[in-house]
Amino acid sequence: MKKLLFLTITSFFYVLSITAQPRAIGLRLGANSAELTFHQLLNSEENLLEFDFGTSWHGALQGAITYNWTSSTASGDWTTYAGFGIGGSYSWSDNSWYPGLTLSSTNPTTKVNWYLKQYWTWGVSGMVAVEYKIPNLPIAVSLDYRPLIGFDFGTKENAGNKNGNFGIMYHVPGLWNFGVAARFLLR
Repeated sequence: MKKLLFLTITSFFYVLSITAQPRAIGLRLGANSAELTFHQLLNSEENLLEFDFGTSWHGALQGAITYNWTSSTASGDWTTYAGFGIGGSYSWSDNSWYPGLTLSSTNPTTKVNWYLKQYWTWGVSGMVAVEYKIPNLPIAVSLDYRPLIGFDFGTKENAGNKNGNFGIMYHVPGLWNFGVAARFLLR
């Protein structure tokens, strides 16, 4: 009973400390995605957690969590942040459109005749961004680059014929993830 009481009190104060920190919620449009984005500032606004979840233009649900270090100007209007995290997605389409990806490991000039259908992607995510907070309005606009360096895992397919074998490919669209975001600041 004492452990449960201690856990309840600790959880209560943890939730109070999280809700006391500034937050922001908005929309991020990327080179290959449209996502809801959420910022949670930590440690007296020195660091922030960013949660992004949305869809990609190639038929996938995707998400990423990054921990970022921030640096603001004296006026507080401009902020830069950079960090790292994890990301993943599930695609219900195929990756046969990947440009120049399917090269053979034995002969670099020969293309492999398979691609992945309905695949998962997991990898490491990075973040570099600059953000402008509009004076006298609770709105911030940012420009960012969030690459996802990872791999696609799925079933190999060749021209619509599943061969049932498991395949792994490098996740090419993750490197194209430039974006613009607009967020409403919740203070």
